[in-house]
Amino acid sequence: MKFARIVFLVAGIYGLIVLLPLYFMESLFKEGLLPEASKFKSWNVTRDGIRINFDEGQVFGCSEGEQTVEIPFTEIKSMLSARALSNLRMSSVVGL
Repeated sequence: MKFARIVFLVAGIYGLIVLLPLYFMESLFKEGLLPEASKFKSWNVTRDGIRINFDEGQVFGCSEGEQTVEIPFTEIKSMLSARALSNLRMSSVVGL
């Protein structure tokens, strides 16, 4: 029982040390993810989806470098128009 208490205490302290700074850092970078067109100006169409590129320091600290998020076409297929789907299927780059 004493061992379990020590393990939970150490895990709790570790959690505070690691996760608490992330909680406060979130507010620093929240502005970088606001749904404004200017925040999502750099994107690419890949074979599997749409990749959104974020500049250094926009989402995380500058030391983390550029960040990317790829949204698979399978996830957004229902949101695309028939014309967009047709164009993507004809493209040799996209695998739909």
